[in-house]
Order: sequence, then structure tokens, then C-alpha cells
Amino acid sequence: MAAFSKITRISGTATEIPADAFEAALASAPDLRLHFLKYVEALRYQVRATVAATSQATLDRKLARVLLMMHDRAKGGHLRITHATLASMLGATRPAVSAACADLHADQLVRCSRARVEVIDRVGLQALCGSLYGDAEKHYARLLTGTTHLQALHVAGC
Repeated sequence: MAAFSKITRISGTATEIPADAFEAALASAPDLRLHFLKYVEALRYQVRATVAATSQATLDRKLARVLLMMHDRAKGGHLRITHATLASMLGATRPAVSAACADLHADQLVRCSRARVEVIDRVGLQALCGSLYGDAEKHYARLLTGTTHLQALHVAGC
């Protein structure tokens, strides 16, 4: 069994290289090393925000946050994801996630169909999230784009 596994939640591209080649690249390219260290810091900050959100939020708010985060990384458009996968990510049951998706759909924040969620009102989802969404994203944008404007995430392809 491999020491690490790879899981993707949205479509995109990825490159896999041997660990020793990656370590050699980091050792020989200080700018590359700094760039990856920024990603590590952004991930640490996001994990802390996720722990806080998980412990204090309702399922609707947690779902809205996850959908916004996925929407950020998918550069807009629709998300190909099942309710079962969302349930796994949120530590909830699939029927509970389906009910929460139906609530967000009824509030015209998202449009849901089989294995597909389309964000139609980002501002509304952000309002529902309140303090659960934004801080980690601004930290990420500041580290990787030099700005705290969340739209920079889409422009930079983050």
C-alpha cells in the first residue's frame, strides 16, 4: 500500500513526479521552494479554518463553504460532484446533504441535478457562510497573488 494517496474532487490536471526528483527541484530552485512553502502555509491556514467551521456550523453553512471553495478552485462554472461525495467531505449522511442541497436550491443559491451543482449566487452563499468563508481564502490570495481580493483566486487559477 502506498504511503500517500491522491483524491480529486473536481476535474483538472495534475502531474506526479518521484519524491526524490521533487526534493532535488526544491533544493536547486529557491523560488520554486518558496512558492511551495506558500502553498503549505495556505493549506495549514485552511485546515485550521475547516476545523473551526466543522465544530461550529450548521450543515447548510458547511455545505455552502465547501461549494464556494470548490467553485474557487474550479474557476467558476458547475461542479461535477455527487451528494454522497459531499456527505463524505462534510462528515454527514447523504440524505442530510441532499436536504441541505435542496434548501440551497430553494433559496436560489445553487442549481442541483444528478452529480452536478451549479453555483448561481456566490454572494448569497458567502452571506450564508458568514465568517466561515473568506479569511482562509484571503490569506491564500495574499500569499499566492499578492492581493486579498478573492476574485484574484479565479484570475490566478488558484
